[in-house]
Amino acid sequence: MRDPPERLVSLYNYRRSKGVETGSIETWLDLQAKPSMHNPMTRFYAESLMHVGRIRSSSDHQLPLAKTLLQKCWFVGNTPFLDEDLGPLFSAMGLPCTWKDQRVAGIIQDENNLERELHPAKDERLHRFVELDDRLRKRIYADHPVDKELYDYALQRRQQTLTNLQSLSTAATLPDT
Repeated sequence: MRDPPERLVSLYNYRRSKGVETGSIETWLDLQAKPSMHNPMTRFYAESLMHVGRIRSSSDHQLPLAKTLLQKCWFVGNTPFLDEDLGPLFSAMGLPCTWKDQRVAGIIQDENNLERELHPAKDERLHRFVELDDRLRKRIYADHPVDKELYDYALQRRQQTLTNLQSLSTAATLPDT
């Protein structure tokens, strides 16, 4: 899960780079704060739990559903900790703890020695029109308080699931007695 201000500013920069958005970040954030767009992360997780396209209840009613989904997850990751979490996650799954970082632009050769494009494509340029600052961060948290609450909960769940992963890894390496 990604911190709401990080996610929204990144989405704005992406959409602006693609030519989908042409207005200012302030205008775009005003649209994102409308009730139909309010707390998009909470709505997404609640709808994923319920297997429905659109839940029409308020974000306050969606939050318990979103938290329930995160409680059901074997592992809850948060974007800033991805690099440090992949090792314990892969180990607990019995997978090799080596990987090639694919989060780069360009063309690579995959495991079948075939070339494929990465996102963004080699000639595609994504621009950073807006940098996240304290003012924007505060505004987004104020506009999407339930998403902030869900993100804080996800950080707690990350710690719990990492503890569970470590105990699984330890149990897997204990000698039979």
